[in-house]
Amino acid sequence: MMTEEKGGGVAWLALIIGVIALLLAWSSYNRTGGDLEAEVKERVREALLETGTLEMQVATGTQTAVTENTETSTTTETTTTTETSEQPE
Repeated sequence: MMTEEKGGGVAWLALIIGVIALLLAWSSYNRTGGDLEAEVKERVREALLETGTLEMQVATGTQTAVTENTETSTTTETTTTTETSEQPE
């Protein structure tokens, strides 16, 4: 038994119109002297550089936090041991 899908044709029509509108917009932009491909490549390159920088900052920050946490816990253990051994009997 076949089920009838409602709105499928309308969705395809909207998709086709959207793609045509995108192609017209791209064509119009290129006619005005802009080069969309070059601009997109530049923005992608900038985004990748920014992402790489952020990854390095996160890695460095994480490494620093782990180092600081290790130093703090070692200091806390030393302080606790010292305080316990100095208590009067």
